[in-house]
Amino acid sequence: MNNISLIVTDLDSTLVRSDGSVSEYTKYVFQRVRDSGVLIAFATLRSEEMCKRITEQVFPDILITSGGALSRCGNDIICNATIERDIVCGIIKRCAELGVSLASIESDAGCRDIRPADFVGTECANVYKIGICTDDYHVPGIIAAEFPSVTADSFGAGYRWHLIRSRDASKDAALRVVCSSLGVSLNEVLAFGDDYGDIGMIRDAGVGVAVQKAREEVKAAADYICGDCDSDGVSVWITENLQFRKD
Repeated sequence: MNNISLIVTDLDSTLVRSDGSVSEYTKYVFQRVRDSGVLIAFATLRSEEMCKRITEQVFPDILITSGGALSRCGNDIICNATIERDIVCGIIKRCAELGVSLASIESDAGCRDIRPADFVGTECANVYKIGICTDDYHVPGIIAAEFPSVTADSFGAGYRWHLIRSRDASKDAALRVVCSSLGVSLNEVLAFGDDYGDIGMIRDAGVGVAVQKAREEVKAAADYICGDCDSDGVSVWITENLQFRKD
């Protein structure tokens, strides 16, 4: 495999260990990736703010955050898929009527992860993601049906946490725009992931790899399976399969 120009990887349960750490071995391998001239991209549900501890250790060239709602190369925004302000206000109101707790609103203009109650008084230009918490599994469907420009993803213990994003926001859509912007063919992309949101980019990439503990649907979409996050599966696979593995 000597035609890889871009490696894109999910973070949690893929590159990042269960305890939230990044191993020294992974740092070493990704430094070698950079030294070889191959670009590195992270594609995650995390906000930019929540990625800082990882990006300060691994230094990706491209950061795709909020499940594809925002993509940057350095300080330059490559693409974004935001939720319109009136839709945000409508969702806040509807959640209050349904008795649903809103955890956060992720936006720019220096007010990431602000509380919904504080949103009305802000001047946020873009909203990327809304977090809600409920045990009622009907609520995400209700929100998506009443506000068709958004979708809701469930995650976490008992799937009681939900992320509301623009329907245009996905990791694979962001990856396609990133590749076009950089002049990189999707056939030159190596992608790693473990969850439903990673399926599209794994399918689109020239080489798609699922970690051992990935969902079965992700494994079915992948070309290869690597070890899990706690055994540095991504980094081991890169070392064993890419040509620049030797000094």
